[in-house]
Amino acid sequence: MTGMLAVGVLLIALGVVFLAVPLEQLQKVFRRMRSRIGTKIGGAVLVAAGIALALY
Repeated sequence: MTGMLAVGVLLIALGVVFLAVPLEQLQKVFRRMRSRIGTKIGGAVLVAAGIALALY
């Protein structure tokens, strides 16, 4: 149970980073990122998955 909570919190943190940091800054680390919209959708999906795992 605590493992799923930890993974959920990590997914939420990564999703918030994708949502909060501008694409230009993310492209320095993740060079293959192309779309601003895709990055924001991916961040939202990570946050949703993290919440689901944390509550499970």
